[in-house]
Amino acid sequence: MSFPLSSPWRAIWRLKVRLLRGVVTAAGGLLTLAILVQIASRYLFRTSILGIEEVILYLAVWFYFLGAALGAEQREHISASLVDVLAIGETPKRWVHWFASLLAVIICAWMTWWAIGLVEWSWQMNMRSTELRVPVWLIQASIPAGLGLMTFYLLVECADNLRRLVCDKEVA
Repeated sequence: MSFPLSSPWRAIWRLKVRLLRGVVTAAGGLLTLAILVQIASRYLFRTSILGIEEVILYLAVWFYFLGAALGAEQREHISASLVDVLAIGETPKRWVHWFASLLAVIICAWMTWWAIGLVEWSWQMNMRSTELRVPVWLIQASIPAGLGLMTFYLLVECADNLRRLVCDKEVA
């Protein structure tokens, strides 16, 4: 993150990112362990553990959405930008980067809003999973959580791109 922050905010930012990394790492480790247990029980012991596929699915969904948020924070999210390859000046590149980041914020915020509605609907309908009877909203909450964090990180990136656009001068 290159957007300037005061020292207390920088400490909070680092703590939040460290916590997010820890949760993603723990979810990834538990996901790997659950898959290993399922493979071992099925192929070595010729038995299946009730509900383990659901647990794997739920861990995977949380892992993917929080991992995507972490990718947005690190600015390692997927982009298909030919602008960096084309031989145009720095200022047009900055405009395109700012516009692309603004568009990403808008789309991600809209998806977050939609995902919140999905979680509310699941809550109201009292939907439960098939085998373990887990409330579905607990799993679906990963969607607005990950997308909300992505929206925030993309907003910071957008502000940083705007700062570069306005403050940095093109070197000829």
